[in-house]
Amino acid sequence: MNISITLSKAARLYRHKVAVICGRDHLTYGQVDERVRRLAQFFVSTGLKPGDVVSVLLPNCHVFLETYYAAALAGVILNPINHRLSGNLPRMTPTSSAPRNR
Repeated sequence: MNISITLSKAARLYRHKVAVICGRDHLTYGQVDERVRRLAQFFVSTGLKPGDVVSVLLPNCHVFLETYYAAALAGVILNPINHRLSGNLPRMTPTSSAPRNR
């Protein structure tokens, strides 16, 4: 089962209920589902294929949640990089994840 199915189901059942609060942003399940679908489509439109690795450096907020679900929906592997890493570690992490060469 793909985890993105859980968001689709929640969006059908609770479309207008608030799903995420991050600072001043309040997003409903329907809004999050729509944003996730657009981002997943973007991943596919850029040529990413199922199994490809997408590395992200994001804060712990709704954008990370949306990216997580979008990656699952598109079938790509999400490689989150901790934004608290210091020195050269954030720069080295993507190269140590063995992304597909294009």
